Amino acid sequence: MREITHLLFDILVSEGINTTVATYINMFVLLILLLVIVFIIDFITRKILIATFSRFATKSKTSFDDMLISNKAPRNIAHIIPLLLAIEFVPFVLSDFTYTKNVIQKALLVFGIVLMENYPVHIFLWTKRRILLCAMMVLKLMKFLSQISKRLRYLQNLYVLKRSKKK
Repeated sequence: MREITHLLFDILVSEGINTTVATYINMFVLLILLLVIVFIIDFITRKILIATFSRFATKSKTSFDDMLISNKAPRNIAHIIPLLLAIEFVPFVLSDFTYTKNVIQKALLVFGIVLMENYPVHIFLWTKRRILLCAMMVLKLMKFLSQISKRLRYLQNLYVLKRSKKK
């Protein structure tokens, strides 16, 4: 891989350009090439995932997939593949710049963690909200049944009183 990443560097040095300048030019060209590839792959995966999720959401009757679509989950999930590509190839692009390589790799990993941490939170909050709504409905139903029970006991007592007065 070193031969490929330093191909431009070798050409520039053979043309008589200073090695420091050739190193920076090589890094910038490789970085721009990596960014273009990452953005193209991001665009393609985003379009495919959004179309697939939307098609699936229209066919299913559950509300979970609709919630994923409304929270733009397919768009954010599509960022994972380009992120993995960037994490894999940044060491080759920045092979001559160790400190910068380490900083960018850590930043990409943090971005990956933030990207992945977002989904369980949404799903947890959505699930928690559904559980609370169900619990509230159960409490309302219990209150309603309690009121009906009280009214039935009242009617029963009235009936018993009327029957005892008739005798």
